[in-house]
Amino acid sequence: MAHGDITPPSDIYHRMWGAAKHDRATGIHRPLRATVALLAPLEGDERQFITALDHCVMGRQEMDNLLDAVSEAADIPREELIVTFSHTHAAGLMGLERGNLPGGDLIEPYLGSVAARVAELAKEAQENLQPATILYGTGRCNLAAHRDFWDEDNQLWTCGYDPGT
Repeated sequence: MAHGDITPPSDIYHRMWGAAKHDRATGIHRPLRATVALLAPLEGDERQFITALDHCVMGRQEMDNLLDAVSEAADIPREELIVTFSHTHAAGLMGLERGNLPGGDLIEPYLGSVAARVAELAKEAQENLQPATILYGTGRCNLAAHRDFWDEDNQLWTCGYDPGT
């Protein structure tokens, strides 16, 4: 396993939701991280690299670019790469189509730096590979809720707690 910093420049395009009042980030509250875990059997050559990024989502083109760059730089077949997200809205939406917006010119080079960092972390995860046991359990949490609420009075869907679920 390997961890690393993937914090974008402090003035990158940052608008992530409609209520935002500015386009560029105004500073860094906490760094963003990437984690790469390598799962492989003790014998055999099957392996899976699981990458977790502190981002919300990534578009298809951005994901393809990331997977291609990591695959080439770390000499890992694409089918051995999985990318997941922490789903933080604090990271901004790093879409290439936003390149013409304030701070958007920083998106493409930033995504390239993320790919380079993930490739480094994948190599580090290979170097750090060691026997491990995976344990798991199950549980229940009532924190999450269905948030697609049909507002009968206004005849529209809204994002909010649905007491009927």
